[in-house]
Amino acid sequence: MALQKLEAALARITSLAAFQDVFQQVRLADGTIADNIENTLRQSLKRSEAVILRDGGNADTLRYGLFRQATELQTYIKPYQRLSETMAQREKALWTHAFHCTEKFFEDVTKALDVYFSKKLEVMEEEINEDASWYSGIRDTAKRGGDLLNLGKRGVAKLANLVKEGAMTEDQLLDSRSVVERALNEHLDQGQVAKDVESVLAAATGTFSEAWRTVIETETPDVRDLRAFAGVGTQRSVFNVEFEFGAAEGTLLIGVGGAVAGSIGLAAGWHTITYALLNVFPPAAAFAVFATLLVAVFTKDRAKQKRLDTVRTAVEQYFRTLLTLVNTEKIEDLHDKTLREAMHEQSERIIEATLERWTRAICGGVPLDLYRKLAAAADAHLLLINDTLAELDTNERQGISGLPSFY
Repeated sequence: MALQKLEAALARITSLAAFQDVFQQVRLADGTIADNIENTLRQSLKRSEAVILRDGGNADTLRYGLFRQATELQTYIKPYQRLSETMAQREKALWTHAFHCTEKFFEDVTKALDVYFSKKLEVMEEEINEDASWYSGIRDTAKRGGDLLNLGKRGVAKLANLVKEGAMTEDQLLDSRSVVERALNEHLDQGQVAKDVESVLAAATGTFSEAWRTVIETETPDVRDLRAFAGVGTQRSVFNVEFEFGAAEGTLLIGVGGAVAGSIGLAAGWHTITYALLNVFPPAAAFAVFATLLVAVFTKDRAKQKRLDTVRTAVEQYFRTLLTLVNTEKIEDLHDKTLREAMHEQSERIIEATLERWTRAICGGVPLDLYRKLAAAADAHLLLINDTLAELDTNERQGISGLPSFY
């Protein structure tokens, strides 16, 4: 019974039974590569197999053959293990970068918008300071009645038939907006803000894309040592010899250009995205919740300070509301995702595209997972060798002599 068990184990070893399932899977993906992998494996184990099957051998000879095969197999499988480890490390680095890169995008947007609104506020403050006069204080007090007065002027004009249709323009009517409202409406016009925010987002996208290009170029695996592994007697290495590392054009072609191209597509949609964001809340003047009214009719300085405080509060609220929308508003053009969700999704697509290009460049049409399975099959084969060696030792201790009939 012991000899039968030993014979079955040796049959599995010599037939490479642990590898048959993965060989079949690789063959479905690429028959040429599958044949090459199997041929190079058998070639690598040729000498140890000859020792294991040697006529007239004994237990010590068999033991030597098994030890030798374990060493040969470890040498053969090392490039595949190195490939799996390298790709796992590179993938981890990309996912780590994905979080930081996306967060950096929103940091850039926040800083740029902060500078943008600060500059807008400076201009409005200058205008308010220049407008500070006794007349402006009295004028703002009367503004709220401006609409009624305008209506009255229109009515009187038409009634008296003093002007023809369209002869009296809006310029001739009193401006019903306060100094603050006018400044906010003029300098934070929705259409202009949308264009400016679009530029901010596009610039942040450029930085986002460049950061991805840099990290992909840095993390692109160098498998020149893997290319050194080629099957004896075969005309083609298991690994794609066309993958040139170190050459910038090769790296960009395989790892960067195609993978990051998707972010350019996202940038092309900033126009509609920014308008979608800005159209969900009212114009800037609506944020002037503390409008200057019935204030400083008697004190010019108090009137000016009230307006300055009001415009600063309004701009700050506008800025904060926009940042909230950028982070939380679901946008139809982004398939009902927030901008943050869309940017994280963009990073995921870049990673997937990068890994796909790396794998195809290195492994051809065979998925990387199958190379991992090949390494796992080698571990199973080594375990079988170890069990067979243990069986030999057990037989010797039990005084069982002889070897399987085929040996």
